[in-house]
Amino acid sequence: MAGAVVVLGSATPRVTTYHAATTGALRLLHLPERVSELTMPPTTIVDLRLELKAGNRGTLSRALRLALERTVAKGEQAILYLNRRGFATVVLCRDCGYVVNCPACDIPFAYHVDGTLVCHRCGRRGTPPERCQKCGSLRIRHLGVGTQRVEEEVRAVVPAAALLRLDRDAVRAKGSHAALFERMRSRRAQVIVGTQMVAKGFDLPGVSLVGVVNADTVLSLPDFSSAERTFQLLTQVLGRSGRGPAGGRGIVQTYLPDHYAVRAAAAHDYATFAVAELDGRRRFGYPPFAKLVLLQTQAKRADTVERRADAYARALRADAAGDAEVLGPAPAFAAKRAGSFRMQLVLRGARPQALLDRVPPSAEWTVDVDPVTLLG
Repeated sequence: MAGAVVVLGSATPRVTTYHAATTGALRLLHLPERVSELTMPPTTIVDLRLELKAGNRGTLSRALRLALERTVAKGEQAILYLNRRGFATVVLCRDCGYVVNCPACDIPFAYHVDGTLVCHRCGRRGTPPERCQKCGSLRIRHLGVGTQRVEEEVRAVVPAAALLRLDRDAVRAKGSHAALFERMRSRRAQVIVGTQMVAKGFDLPGVSLVGVVNADTVLSLPDFSSAERTFQLLTQVLGRSGRGPAGGRGIVQTYLPDHYAVRAAAAHDYATFAVAELDGRRRFGYPPFAKLVLLQTQAKRADTVERRADAYARALRADAAGDAEVLGPAPAFAAKRAGSFRMQLVLRGARPQALLDRVPPSAEWTVDVDPVTLLG
C-alpha cells in the first residue's frame, strides 16, 4: 500500500526463496565477500568410518583433537558443535536389547551426568534402572553421544582450558544465557561445546577453530528438508570461525563425507548446494515444484486416532480430482507425545488447498500449509 521494499537477507536462504529469486519472482542481490574482507575459514571433512577403522572410538577424531590442542596452546578459542543434549542418547540392556523409553512419548530417555533420565520431548524425568526391566540383567549401558559426553572428553584432551557448555539444559536459569555469552566474549571460556545455540548470532573474534562433532544428526532425519537444514546449520556454525585477525579453520566429522550438503557447506558454496537440492526436489515433487499441506491429529487411544485418520484419508482420496496426492495416514514423527498418540496426512500437488476447501478437516485436526518440515 505504501510502496515499501522488503529486503530478505540470509547467508543460507531456503531453496524455495532462492528458486523464486533465480526465476524472476524476486530480485537476487549477491554479497560475495565477508564483512571486513575476512576470508572464509578453510574446512576439512573427516570421515568417521576411517577413524573407526583406525581404532579411534572416541567422539573427537585425531584431526580435531590435534587442532583443539594447538588452538588452546595458542590462547585462542574453539567451538565444538553437536546438535544433541545430554551425556548418552540411549540407556540399553546389553543382554536383551531393551531400551528405557519415556512412558508418555515412547522414545528413548536421554541419560544426563547428574544421574537422571530426561525425555527431550515432554520433559519427564526418571531414574536409571539398576536392572533390566525385561530380563533382569545388570548389564545396563549408556550409548550415544550428547553435549555432556563431548564436554567430558574435551576436559580429558585439554584439562587446563576453561570449558563452557551452551545448550538448553545450561541456560534454564534466568539470565544464564547472557552470563554465558559474556564468558565467551571476554575469553574467560576458551572451549565452547554446544548445540545449535552456538550456530548463529555470535560474533567472537577469538574463535579460530570450529569443530562439528557429527554432521549427520539432522541429515539422517526422514524429512524433505533434512539436507537443507544440515547445510544451513553447518554453514552457520562454521561461520563463527575466523572473525578475528588470527584467522580460523573448520573441521567437520561425518559418516557421509560425499553428501552434497556436507561438501557444499565445507566449501561455503551455497549455489552448488541449491542446484543439487532443487534437482532432488524436482524429481520427487517437493517445494517449490509442488505445494504441501501437513494435517495432524491426536488422541489418548491409538485405535481412536487411527480410525479418524483412515476415515479422513478415504474422504480426501475420493474427492482429490487431481488437485493433490494424499500421502498416509502414518504415525507422526513424534508418534506419541505426553501420552497422546499422533497420526498425520500429507497433501502434495498443485492445488492441495482446493481439496481442503471441498473436504475440510474436523476440529480434531491441525493444518499446516507450506510446512517447513514434516517432522511435527
